[in-house]
Amino acid sequence: MLRIFYPFMGDTVGGSHLSDLEIISGLDREEFDPIIGTHTTKGILDAYLPDDGTEIHSLIEIDIPRNFKDILKNPLKLFRSIYRATKFLRKNKIDIIHCNDGPLRYVWFYAALATGTKFILMQRGFATKNWEKKISYKLVDGIICNSHFTLENLPAKPNNGKIVVSYPPVMKNPDILQKKAFFRKKLKDELGVSEETKLIGYIANMREWKKPEAFIETAYQLQQDYPASRGFILLGAFYGEYEEKLKFMIKQRNLENSVSFLGFKSNNLEYLAGFDMIVATALNEPFGRVLVEAMNLNVPVVASYSGGHREIINHEETGLFAEPDNVADFTRQILVLENDEILQKKIVIQAQEAAKTKFAPQRQLKAISDFYRQI
Repeated sequence: MLRIFYPFMGDTVGGSHLSDLEIISGLDREEFDPIIGTHTTKGILDAYLPDDGTEIHSLIEIDIPRNFKDILKNPLKLFRSIYRATKFLRKNKIDIIHCNDGPLRYVWFYAALATGTKFILMQRGFATKNWEKKISYKLVDGIICNSHFTLENLPAKPNNGKIVVSYPPVMKNPDILQKKAFFRKKLKDELGVSEETKLIGYIANMREWKKPEAFIETAYQLQQDYPASRGFILLGAFYGEYEEKLKFMIKQRNLENSVSFLGFKSNNLEYLAGFDMIVATALNEPFGRVLVEAMNLNVPVVASYSGGHREIINHEETGLFAEPDNVADFTRQILVLENDEILQKKIVIQAQEAAKTKFAPQRQLKAISDFYRQI
């Protein structure tokens, strides 16, 4: 039996973390023994960790540098963390490390080298191409990319050539789908809006490349030029000074009664089910898990024609594309969905079928299990 170790920072939750947890839950326990480690005490990831008896370790004593500058400031701290990580690997007889969060690589990759443990990097984002990454990426035992877009932008490829593209597994949620009307009413009651109000959603952690400003500007243009009873909802955690910046934008444009920030929600799928459509404005999104979640829940999607979105959506078949960073085009595509019920119904049906086949969890689990065996 292969013991697979999954370290997490634990202080953030995104689509890739949920996908890894679904991989862990779906593994054949007669062949694979997953072990989870978190580097944060009582982090927000805790609410998502499995309670099925999976082995979970607190790794708070192993400090993780956030970036290469942190390493240069205190290299001794890094060496101490690597030493502690090697002790953990040996004590727990780990065969493979499946590493997701980028900063974790600084410790766990070098601990793997020291112990002879196989190291797989789950490349889920757009990686900068510094000299350290160009060297270490060549030395890892394998890389799993969450999209072809991610693969094309790797800093370097492993010397052994072991790379696989596996779209993140996204589980269907039939219970939520069946209760869409309930969740829509619940959300409208929470917002205090009328039954006729159309709810246009945005789900992402508020970072620069997620382009929440474009969503707010689109809301402004819609309400200015094509006024209607609409509510614009943003779900996700704020990073840096984004909260103050975005709230100032809303106040400046007199959108306080139209735009709502609901923050991070662990039950975000219930909110998603209540939307009339979802808008994804991100630029160079590595994949775009929320698009597939929306497709599973019969929520039509308008997404930027960028990054991994291009591998999920077919324009006018499973969703609509807008030019990246083009508020006028996002506005135009939203109006198309609002005004063409036949197209909207066609998109919903075809999108759900695509989510069920192309992004079926069983398909992705098989690809990753096969990759573990190769390593």
